[in-house]
Amino acid sequence: MRKRAETDIPFSRPTVSRADMAAVMRVLRSGWLTTGPVTAALERAVAERLGVRYAVATSSGTAGLQIALESLGIGPGDEVITTPMTFTATAEAITRAGARPVFCDITPGTLNIDPVAVARRITKKTRAMVPVGIGGIPCEMTALRRSARQHGMVIVEDAAHSLGATYHDRPIGRWAQATVFSFYATKNMTTGEGGMIVTDVRRLAERARLLANHGITRPTWMRETDAGREGYRYDVETLGRKANLSDVAAALGLSQWRRFDRLIAKRRRIADWYRDGLAGCDLIAWPAVPARSLSSCHLCQVLLRIEQLRVGRDRVWSALKQAGIECGVHFIPLHHFTYYRRTFGLKPQQFPVTEDAYRRVLTLPSYPAMTRRQVRQVTETLVAVLEAHRR
Repeated sequence: MRKRAETDIPFSRPTVSRADMAAVMRVLRSGWLTTGPVTAALERAVAERLGVRYAVATSSGTAGLQIALESLGIGPGDEVITTPMTFTATAEAITRAGARPVFCDITPGTLNIDPVAVARRITKKTRAMVPVGIGGIPCEMTALRRSARQHGMVIVEDAAHSLGATYHDRPIGRWAQATVFSFYATKNMTTGEGGMIVTDVRRLAERARLLANHGITRPTWMRETDAGREGYRYDVETLGRKANLSDVAAALGLSQWRRFDRLIAKRRRIADWYRDGLAGCDLIAWPAVPARSLSSCHLCQVLLRIEQLRVGRDRVWSALKQAGIECGVHFIPLHHFTYYRRTFGLKPQQFPVTEDAYRRVLTLPSYPAMTRRQVRQVTETLVAVLEAHRR
């Protein structure tokens, strides 16, 4: 067994400051805990920074994806193209919306959906695509948008990892009819649990807001603050769901948003440290980033050159775990799971590039509080493990 690292290094750790806690306490003392003025302030702040017209906060990124699809009229009988190299939430949202997910392979050298494969899978039933920027590396949106225009499709971008990323010098959030972010605990900015739909389409935003709050036309906060004659009255225009974000959660998010530049700068610095520390190692490769684009650096993923090793990725993962370093694997492709194999007849051989990437991918620890010394521990241990198993 290898010598244990001096300090155990977790895979991720939420970054919560005293200012974050104070912001949450102010809401708790205010007497108004559910969706209200703080949630609205967070929506305005995100929309303003990204340069979009509308933002709708939701209880999770998963709920946001489903609501965005439904708001665009996607439902039973429709096909929606996406990738198997993603978390189950992506395909789950498509299926919950009533549509059928159609899975495409990824581009070699990346972890993101292949625009060429997408073009091949389009049928008369294809109404939308849901590309996913794995780890915060943007998809090739130019090619995907071209296919969408040619076939009258809409794009709902799963940007769960991509807050702070840019593609061709423009923020992620401005490339699709709807873009959905996640504010889960490990994300670049968190509300604990939560998400947000951003769009320039007014009707989509209005519909999404309605669906996220039971289909009610005048939510509770509006009724409480409205001094007009309507008072307590409201209408239920459609069947919605309970997917609103509370002011308690939004307070944490808004506080973090005010220092978002610092949080993402730390993640990018950590990514640079990793690249420096692994620069001389010929046993790994890095997922490609599109030209004129920046990753959000939500995840720090490497691709092991397993053809040069005597062991597979899982043995490397286990050796790092034994050394006190927690790593991840993002992601186990969806065709490895019982539900997707049984329901959609998926098989590994249908996705050879995804399968190859899955055998190689390893996600290294990365979070804003991580120190250079910790990164050095990870890189030195990883290199030692790989060299010990070199062919």
